[in-house]
Amino acid sequence: MIGTFRNKLRGVVVKQSLNITNWKSEAWKDLLVDLNQDILNDAFLQLPKVISIFEPVGLVIPRKCKQMSRITKKVDEVSNRGMEFFKVLSDFVAGRIHCRIDEMPSKIDSIKKIVTMYGGIYYLRGEDETRPYGSCMKDNMFTDITQYMYIFLDDVHYPIELQIGHEFASYTFTIDSALRDDPKCGLVDLWTNGFYDMVKKYLFAKANKEDVSGLKHDIWDMAFNIHGDYISDEFTGISDEFRGILSRL
Repeated sequence: MIGTFRNKLRGVVVKQSLNITNWKSEAWKDLLVDLNQDILNDAFLQLPKVISIFEPVGLVIPRKCKQMSRITKKVDEVSNRGMEFFKVLSDFVAGRIHCRIDEMPSKIDSIKKIVTMYGGIYYLRGEDETRPYGSCMKDNMFTDITQYMYIFLDDVHYPIELQIGHEFASYTFTIDSALRDDPKCGLVDLWTNGFYDMVKKYLFAKANKEDVSGLKHDIWDMAFNIHGDYISDEFTGISDEFRGILSRL
């Protein structure tokens, strides 16, 4: 069953590529009929290969193994919003590479070289002739703090989703997942009152060497506002570079 699914998946990838223009293809949806937890477990077991292959770029922090319960919810989400069924399959093998904002272009270049060396294919989200580094840059200015790449290597058998960027984005998305699994887990949603967007604006403005002094005070005030009087050690220590937004502002 697993080998049959791998072969079908590879055939779809080769025919459709990973480009966003083909994410709505019915071919991705057709693959879901054969999907089960054994396949998701097999995909998760490929992560050590991914960590080894991309080690020259930096540490790949693996995501948790996908569960069929999440896949079912994701199918419903995609069905109701865009019909891009590739999104259901895109992150069976997924990891994050943390870096400074100004390091993202070099990290992306390194990943492209490795994928080419392995004879694989990739799609950098938002990439076109005017934006070689996708949605994280425009006109040589940083416009986001994270960037997604979708990769397929025969050695790994499944599409790989790599998130490259600042640790604050990774931390925020981890909280998103925890709150989705358990809304009563006690973590603070960092999208509250636009906090994530405020921090994001600070980070890419800093990378663009713009004046960020006014944003510092806004971030301090908002952090205490959404957390109350207590800000967790985990939050204040998420990044050596940024020291959890607070301690080095």
